[in-house]
Amino acid sequence: MGKNIEGKELGKGIRQRDNGLYDARTQINGYEIHISNFNLSLLKQEFNQLKKEAKKGNAIVFTSYKMNQWFEEWFRTYKSAQLKTSSLVPVQSKYYRIFGNNFGDKNIKEVLSIDIQNCINEYLKTDKSLSELKSAFDNLSECFLFAKANKIIKENPCDIISIPRVQQTPKNQELSYLTAEEETEFLDALKNDWYYEMFYTLMNTGMRVSELCGLKWKDINFRNKYINIERQLICQYYKGKKMYFDTPKTQSGYRKIPFINNMDAVLKSQYKKISERKLELNEKWRCTDEEYSELVFYSTMGSPLTKDTVERAATAAVRKINKDRIEYDKFKKVHPHMFRHSFAVKCYENNIDVKTTQTILGHSNFTTTMNIYTHVSDDDIATQVIKLNDFK
Repeated sequence: MGKNIEGKELGKGIRQRDNGLYDARTQINGYEIHISNFNLSLLKQEFNQLKKEAKKGNAIVFTSYKMNQWFEEWFRTYKSAQLKTSSLVPVQSKYYRIFGNNFGDKNIKEVLSIDIQNCINEYLKTDKSLSELKSAFDNLSECFLFAKANKIIKENPCDIISIPRVQQTPKNQELSYLTAEEETEFLDALKNDWYYEMFYTLMNTGMRVSELCGLKWKDINFRNKYINIERQLICQYYKGKKMYFDTPKTQSGYRKIPFINNMDAVLKSQYKKISERKLELNEKWRCTDEEYSELVFYSTMGSPLTKDTVERAATAAVRKINKDRIEYDKFKKVHPHMFRHSFAVKCYENNIDVKTTQTILGHSNFTTTMNIYTHVSDDDIATQVIKLNDFK
């Protein structure tokens, strides 16, 4: 017999938590019944009804899981085992942003197809990624399917949902990258800037920003002139800030990038810059964790780099370039991934075969690299066609 917080008998399978919430739990014919309510009378009514249904073998909801509670249960016991550590937070945050924040407080048995469809319709009114929506919806459907398999619900409300197909990126969509002239202008604006060497490295290695953030001095082989990529530094925000090292994005991410252009001198300059800044800041140097003590790149105060830090530095550089420019001549907006595209374009312009470029960039899919080459090739054709107008 369960008891309340005052010691009074409540009946078999019923107890009261310290916060006043009543719990009722039992198992009948293989069905687990577990419900909660602050109202004891209502709890007993529902508990008795559910026990009757269970004895009849009716597959109805026998728990009082809120939708978000069930999502976390599904995610912990099933989904997380399938994912890389760096993918855990994106899956959770997309669910809450699109669905959980809208109907997460509902009992799972009360979530209807129309609730899900309304969330999708609202999302479609924005200019956000369709692929993000599709990914979040697929996970939601899996979550409900898991509940159905465990006799938590009778039907999956996602089964009749209408969601647009993710459109393929048009071949002729503008590729975002910097030309050789734009790279030179960008770096010129950063002369004597703390982040000069960082941007030079991004431009001349094609590294992902997370790989650059996780680069350690032991990864630099000055004798044989290459950079060894074997980790990335992930910074995620979900119930607080979390930073950790992870393996490369794919198996192809493990690679050696040869020194290109002036990389040898730039990296040595970076080593000297870091050593001097540590002495200058002394106890104000922020990186005190041994795990992050041998990174190649840091913020100005010695914190490990994040994507946000790189983005802010790029924005500051563009702002400096545009300071004395007139409106129509403004420098283009720069985001960190552009440097990866720019590197691929330079490989194309210097007749580096696509397979070699794929290896250096760490693309697992040949098509990803080929799409960049094809786009640049189309641009070249367009440029050459203009010359036809000069034919006599």
